[in-house]
Amino acid sequence: MRRAVASTRRLTILAFVFMLSVSGLAIPVASATHLIANVVSFNAVTSVTMHTDPPGATVSTTLSHTVPSAAGTILIVAIVMQQSTGDTTTITDVEIGGTELTTLRHHPLGDNNDFVDFRYTTTAVSGVNAIDIVLDPSYQGGLNHFDAVVMAFTFTGVDLDDPFRTSLFGASSEINGASGTSVSLTARTEGDMVLSAISDSGSSYEPDSGQTERADVISNHVSGAASTLAVTASGSVSMGWTVTSGGSNPVVLAVSLKPPRLSDSGGDGGAGG
Repeated sequence: MRRAVASTRRLTILAFVFMLSVSGLAIPVASATHLIANVVSFNAVTSVTMHTDPPGATVSTTLSHTVPSAAGTILIVAIVMQQSTGDTTTITDVEIGGTELTTLRHHPLGDNNDFVDFRYTTTAVSGVNAIDIVLDPSYQGGLNHFDAVVMAFTFTGVDLDDPFRTSLFGASSEINGASGTSVSLTARTEGDMVLSAISDSGSSYEPDSGQTERADVISNHVSGAASTLAVTASGSVSMGWTVTSGGSNPVVLAVSLKPPRLSDSGGDGGAGG
């Protein structure tokens, strides 16, 4: 009799499991690991122009930028400059609330001293931030002027402990009448976001296919523009620009921002990205 009851119970349990399977309900047997790719997202851009003519003195301005309340937020400031041959302009100050932004990369164009400069912070508080910029010109010849475009960008979903792929900085410059220029990077990870900025005396730009133009600003003798590219697969990434009108001294700088390591939807811990 006991054997019959036990057999009946086993049959009842098997029947119940079968009914659950047919009804489409999941029966956890083992926790499968499914890796979810994290991605960096563009948030916003603001810009301001700076200009001086002789005799020229230290020039300062303040750029207001709203920082979102989101995980992995980073603020990047790009300064693009065109100035007279032989003149030198020093970036004296780029700060928020008395705290200097960290220099990421400064790329000049030979003897012309035109440049693109990236600086960043991972500690900007959410809300409106006042970014103070001070430029100090040193006139040594030429037309004795400078023009600058300052652009501030925020991105979310960035690995704040290690925001940039250090092997993926790119810089390029061409002198005298170049119609376009580009930077080639090799992106290793899906989910990266590449930021590119260009400085030139031209008045109009077009980014290469696949890029999203984020800014195109003119300040007297200089035009500054920026674009982003969301990386969807590993491989080579080209951040290129075409100067569609005017232009003589393009300078391009690009950098790849990285997301955190891959997350595990099963809760067992992630794998490296």
